Amino acid sequence: MNSKYESKLNMYRAVKQICDEYNTTLSTNTGMSNALNTYKLKLTSLINTVASEAEIIKGIAIDKKMAKSNLSQLSTEVAAIIWAYASEIGNFTLQQSVHYSFTDLSRMKDDLLSPICQNIYNVANDNSAVLIDYGMTPTLLVSLQTAIDDYSVAVPKPRSAKSIKMVYTQNIAALIKEINSILKNRLDKLSLSFNSTDPDFVKAYFNARIIIDPNTTTTQLKGKITDAEGNPLKMALVSIVGQSITPKKTSVSGNFSFKPIPHGSYQIQVSLEGYEPITLYDQQIKMGQINKLNIILQAA
Repeated sequence: MNSKYESKLNMYRAVKQICDEYNTTLSTNTGMSNALNTYKLKLTSLINTVASEAEIIKGIAIDKKMAKSNLSQLSTEVAAIIWAYASEIGNFTLQQSVHYSFTDLSRMKDDLLSPICQNIYNVANDNSAVLIDYGMTPTLLVSLQTAIDDYSVAVPKPRSAKSIKMVYTQNIAALIKEINSILKNRLDKLSLSFNSTDPDFVKAYFNARIIIDPNTTTTQLKGKITDAEGNPLKMALVSIVGQSITPKKTSVSGNFSFKPIPHGSYQIQVSLEGYEPITLYDQQIKMGQINKLNIILQAA
């Protein structure tokens, strides 16, 4: 969602808030009530679509990253067992066929990783009888093949996600067009009918209708969770209290990101098993900026 659309969404939220505050007054006008109900339904759809657009690629990318890490780790364990066996019997050809470290595998291109890991599996499976004495187990072999299959499935997903994201982006544009029409042709007009009975509502409504010029950057909240020694903490849960914003879990580098996020003041909670939870109050998120927040958790 670009900054222009984000500023419109912020305006839509402000209009809804004003109308909710004056609900008793507005309910006396059936046309206004009907228009407002339609407006709220469209706004809810827009908010949900924006959230889906933001999550679709990021979530899949995280799944793929985790699948790659798991596959690399299991392949490294199996390769190490084969290496030890090959060294003992002096089979250097066998040894070199599995000469891969975790770093080698984790940095490998997608189209190469699966075939190489499959080769490691095949070598282990062919020699499974003798490798039992070196720590190879049927469970480890099954886990490796499962990891290979899972990664093969995960590889094309980000490309497919881009196509899905385009659909969400198109739906956002269509919903904004519909909401603009409801505002311009129904709510704006009907609001004027309250000039004599409740002029304060009319003033508040049209003040809320003002769109603040957006900056070029989408409003974001980014940060990093570390322990007292500065080590990154993965899988820490970062939640924004009282908002319909999906909580985030930190990456292996301890990073988290909310994008886009409406500007305003937030209460943020961070929790992780083995550490004292922390709550931060009155965290100001400025519009059109990449707001950064680094947090230290203390061991429990």
